[in-house]
Amino acid sequence: MVKIWANCLIAGTMTWEQVKAERREAVDAELKLRVTDGLISEDDYKRITGQE
Repeated sequence: MVKIWANCLIAGTMTWEQVKAERREAVDAELKLRVTDGLISEDDYKRITGQE
């Protein structure tokens, strides 16, 4: 489920505010992993989450 939410955030069909509070930590970890793996840029991560 976390991967699906991450995909929706990346695609822009969902916003970070729509991610349930109890899921944000896991979704954040998935997005960070994708930055590390080169699947999304750091700028994409910042745009999606609003975090550095």
